Amino acid sequence: MRWRLRQQAVPAITFGGTGLLTAVRQLQSNLRSASPAQLHFGLHGAYIAAVSAISATSPLFIPWP
Repeated sequence: MRWRLRQQAVPAITFGGTGLLTAVRQLQSNLRSASPAQLHFGLHGAYIAAVSAISATSPLFIPWP
């Protein structure tokens, strides 16, 4: 039982930690070098992506005429 848990936990922690560090580094570099207009455009893109993903999985999210 312990071996199976260790087999599942080690890759999850490794890849999760790697992803977290990569995301933090990218956020830091984007916030340092981006102008306010670029950040504003990025927020619009993130909103469009989120609404697209939600509406693709649940069709009742956006009311259709």
